Amino acid sequence: MGTFSGNRRLIVMMMALIVLTPMGVDIFLPSLPMLAQDFALDTAGIKWSITLYLISMGAGQLVAGPLVDGLGRRPMAIMGALVYGLAAALCLITDQITLFYIGRLLQGFGASLATVVAFSCVRDRFEGERRAGIYSFLNAAVCVVPALAPLLGSLLAAFWHWRASFVFMVVFALGVTLFCLWGLEETRPYGEHRSRLSHYGRDVLAILRNGQFVFHVLIAMTGMTVILIYVTTAPILLMDRAGLSELAFGSWFGAVAAINVVAYFLAPRLIARLGQHRAIHAGLAVMVIGGCLHALLYGFSGPGVASFMLPNAVMVTGFSLTLGAALSLALEPYADRAGLASSLAGCCQMGGGALLASILTMLPLAPQWILALIGIVGAGGLLLMALVIFHREQVLA
Repeated sequence: MGTFSGNRRLIVMMMALIVLTPMGVDIFLPSLPMLAQDFALDTAGIKWSITLYLISMGAGQLVAGPLVDGLGRRPMAIMGALVYGLAAALCLITDQITLFYIGRLLQGFGASLATVVAFSCVRDRFEGERRAGIYSFLNAAVCVVPALAPLLGSLLAAFWHWRASFVFMVVFALGVTLFCLWGLEETRPYGEHRSRLSHYGRDVLAILRNGQFVFHVLIAMTGMTVILIYVTTAPILLMDRAGLSELAFGSWFGAVAAINVVAYFLAPRLIARLGQHRAIHAGLAVMVIGGCLHALLYGFSGPGVASFMLPNAVMVTGFSLTLGAALSLALEPYADRAGLASSLAGCCQMGGGALLASILTMLPLAPQWILALIGIVGAGGLLLMALVIFHREQVLA
């Protein structure tokens, strides 16, 4: 009974840590126009408030991995939540955009520590199918936040100010910090850090040279690029240009996120029926369909709320069906280096996706055309490569 209770408490703590990452983006999306007015930001300036956070969160995992292995899960969980909360407090009180951006960078690093701790603790404590099931719970928690946070952020912005979202983040991070201080036990196997840290550079190079890892992380990064372009351009297109209220925007955004959550819960069944490789093929095909819908709807009907949101719903569904199997196959060869491989995968997925999204949104193209390009050319090209690789493996087998 005690073990069950302890494991259940651990899972709840890991879910609390993992939701810090999406909360740092989704809860204040409806407030971006207010933020732009207060700081006199243009469109590019608004996007950087999200992009800097995500780049820091992704790149920070390269540092977070060795810290979590070397110093332990519990102290890094506490530090991650505390840094996240203090950085949110800086964003809350500052009137200078430079300090706001610094706060976002620090907040992203805190989120990276929390994320690596969450996945490392689950890896330490659980095995086999049980561990896979816990990872599904964590991914579902990540998806629930985009469904609920924009609506909460809309209410906070409508009745108070954009700073109210950061008040909520400060309070939530403080609660997570106290939760970890009270009940999180150390799960790191004794002596693990000595062997892993001494070979850190060599292990990183070995993982990045593995074609299986690189290809499947590239799939995850492509899907994350779609998500980031969608979430950074949606407030501008829907509220500034289409004239939606904060509440209407939160409802649309929450509806698409709810579809994403459903897709995540369906993904394990799809993988069980088709296998990991065919599930990836199916998810990439759905992303291609979403890209085609973007091109057709924008090309023939022009800008509009439904014509932007419906293709995105299709594309994020494809990403949800693909992500679990892609990361599973990327990490498959690294049972003895799962923590390092996970941090590298997270860095490439989040940091690489944020960088690619930033570059693509600088192109003189409407976001709809950029998303169509990623769906048709990016996901389509990856689908063809995946089919060729799968066929070759079947022939060799």
